[in-house]
Amino acid sequence: MNAQFLAQLKLANFPQRDEDAVPTCAELVTACGRELEKVEWERTTSEWTAYSAAGSPYSGQTPEDALANLWLATHRQFTHESAYVSDA
Repeated sequence: MNAQFLAQLKLANFPQRDEDAVPTCAELVTACGRELEKVEWERTTSEWTAYSAAGSPYSGQTPEDALANLWLATHRQFTHESAYVSDA
């Protein structure tokens, strides 16, 4: 996982065991929870793809990158929805 993903996860308050630790695949799967449908290697694009429960694809060079993309996307959505509800 590259520094960009780590910085984005930190800014989004990803639940980490240690501030400088790189999240494991298992930690990312757990954090994604029910939003995660599956993760698979895409032979045609040579990338990993994590699919959300809604079917949306999130790609990355590693399974961790794909899972981080999924978590960030769903976390941003929930954060945005929470902010909208609290403003109402």
